Amino acid sequence: MKLLMTAFLVVLLLPSTVLVTALYHNKTLVFFAGPHKSASTRVEKFFYDYCNGHDRTKHGEYGKKFTFPLRFWRWPRIETDLARNWEPDEPYKIFQHLVKPHTAELDRDILNGITTAWNKSNDGVILGTEWFDQVGDHAQYDAVGAMKKVIDHLGADNVTIVLNYRSPRIEQWASVWKHDDDQSTYDEFLCDKKHHEHRVQLIGTQMNPLNAAKVFLEEKLGKVVLMDMEGISKVEFAKHEDLEYDVAHAIACDVMNGRCNEEGWVRNHKKQKVTVNEGTREFEGLTEEEMILAEKVLTSRDCLYEDVLTQDPNFEILYKSSIWEDCDPDYQKVYEKMEDPAIVFKSLLSQTDCSAFDSEMDVIKIEDILEPGSDYYSTADIVTVMGKGGGRGGGGDFLEAIMFPIILIGAFGYQVFVMLGGRLGERNSGGLKERHAAVMEAEMSAVMSDEEFGDLELDEEDIPQLS
Repeated sequence: MKLLMTAFLVVLLLPSTVLVTALYHNKTLVFFAGPHKSASTRVEKFFYDYCNGHDRTKHGEYGKKFTFPLRFWRWPRIETDLARNWEPDEPYKIFQHLVKPHTAELDRDILNGITTAWNKSNDGVILGTEWFDQVGDHAQYDAVGAMKKVIDHLGADNVTIVLNYRSPRIEQWASVWKHDDDQSTYDEFLCDKKHHEHRVQLIGTQMNPLNAAKVFLEEKLGKVVLMDMEGISKVEFAKHEDLEYDVAHAIACDVMNGRCNEEGWVRNHKKQKVTVNEGTREFEGLTEEEMILAEKVLTSRDCLYEDVLTQDPNFEILYKSSIWEDCDPDYQKVYEKMEDPAIVFKSLLSQTDCSAFDSEMDVIKIEDILEPGSDYYSTADIVTVMGKGGGRGGGGDFLEAIMFPIILIGAFGYQVFVMLGGRLGERNSGGLKERHAAVMEAEMSAVMSDEEFGDLELDEEDIPQLS
């Protein structure tokens, strides 16, 4: 009994910070990995502003009322002179320099700042940059290496990586165009050949969060949580509130277990919405029908990752909405083609008018790449068209004008050869003609019937409708 009383008194005398630390000893390192054009900047700023400890004496916009809900977490603030020189206006952007080229001195300051935040936190640290989307064979930088550096520096063994998934997918692609080149039209954005390699890189990284998730899991960096932004936007609240749920709040409440109200908003931040930066220009590059096909290309590429991700116990989707709802096993070879971002780019390029660019364009007609029974999957993968003669639908014109006549001429020549060969053979062997006829009959009977080949046309309901 005396021993129990002594232990009770010791606990009472312990500082509250020691008790909290004991309760939350297994801290979590959360990486927010963007990608670009998915409200990433606003998410970073939200946590920079309100996830830096709780000061009871501080008032105002960033005072105790607003920092209390996330008081057990830290978004590291790197406040050295060198860091301020690199990011004077947007200090929450400092972590992009873990991925992009930087100096050893800046690297030291960033890692030391992360360590300080880690030691001060109770639950853990969240940090991020949209440049963590630089993953895979077409990445410009090495995001995985940057993440591993932070993990090893902290000795963290509980890691969660958060990725936003923005849909409809064409909306993110339009936003990429608006922000990557604020001067060009959509056709110019795609047609200028000196930028083709960069456009492929954008499709392979910024536009491919599911591949990033796959690589993070393969590298065993930690758990991966995908935030379905479309599903988040559909969360319903009280009808008198003209509000839509927000991805930053969803991360804070569902991933970090912050102090949130019953509706899921970070407490005291209900009307503070993190919005997507849509840009100032309207997207006028495609007709509505062309946008539907472009959306189908982008969602088809996403289908490639369904099995590998859903079968991994370390992967989770929050607020799942329309992702993967149109995936069809019969279209697997279409999805496999889409794994190459150059194929995706060439199909999108086929929708543009590149007549102003006096050069050859390698395109794949978008209707063909989406149809597993098209000539694309049985003949050459790439159709070459001239800039002045190509453009929308140029691939089909090339097949009709060049390839089909060649095939017909070849078939005619073969028949002439067979006829001449047959007459010559009759002089030497009376049975040759009969054997040839038997072979021809066997070949003709081997051709698949319409019923055996099947109906591989796209049904209208397979094409997602954009709101």
